Amino acid sequence: MEKLNEAYEELKRVDHLIYVSLKYTRTVDVIINILNRTVDAYALMVDSLISYAKEQGKITNEPESAIERAELVKNLFGDDDVVVDNMQLYLLERKLLRAKNVERENEYRRHVTMKTIVEGREEIVNIDIITNYFLYQRDFLSHVRNTIEGKSGSALREQAAGMPDAPAWMSADVEEEEDERTPPPPPTKQPLKVRPVSAPPRKRAPRPKKYKIQIPKGKNPILRVPFEHDPRYKREVRPEPVVEMPKAKAKPKKAKPVKKAKPKKLKKPVKKAVKKKKR
Repeated sequence: MEKLNEAYEELKRVDHLIYVSLKYTRTVDVIINILNRTVDAYALMVDSLISYAKEQGKITNEPESAIERAELVKNLFGDDDVVVDNMQLYLLERKLLRAKNVERENEYRRHVTMKTIVEGREEIVNIDIITNYFLYQRDFLSHVRNTIEGKSGSALREQAAGMPDAPAWMSADVEEEEDERTPPPPPTKQPLKVRPVSAPPRKRAPRPKKYKIQIPKGKNPILRVPFEHDPRYKREVRPEPVVEMPKAKAKPKKAKPVKKAKPKKLKKPVKKAVKKKKR
């Protein structure tokens, strides 16, 4: 039963992804996330069925691979068409997740579609198809629980009554199709109201007068200070104090440094060359 409880929690997450996330985002990534969740829930239900068959003494060994376990459940419960159909859907969802070439169409719209090729056949998954997969798997969870507990079919109907219904967009499409099939009734002709020629002319409503904007003379009382015209305030209007900004002081001019006079260099006396007399 622990495996079934875990599968129920996974389906609750799938329910939120379909009814909330996929409704507003409408992307293929959300569809792939839903497929991952549903595959995990199927794996948990397969484990619970195999453990139930082991307790009944139908099998002694359990295979390890997921495909072999699904085939084993199909062989053990071959008389139950619900189990066989869900195992085929389980294997199909696994193949969809492992497909390499995935095409995305109409993303961010109502008809967002995921296209892949599985075993030479094109598989299409959109909002309606993934919702039907979830509803079918939700009924299978109740069926597995009733099979293990040995309940009757009435308990299955009671459990399904507590589950939320299909999304609103699925029922909307059906209503639109039904409306198209049943044509609307023809419109009824209404009698025309003709005004007789001898009737007096209609009176027109008088035009409204153009009102001139009256500008008050003198000071506008709205712009006055409240206590200027209100008798409750007896104090006089004080003039706003005039704040004189201090004048910037003139910076004192720096005195230029006096250059010292360089002493003049005295010229050395030039010695005259004296010619020596020859003896």
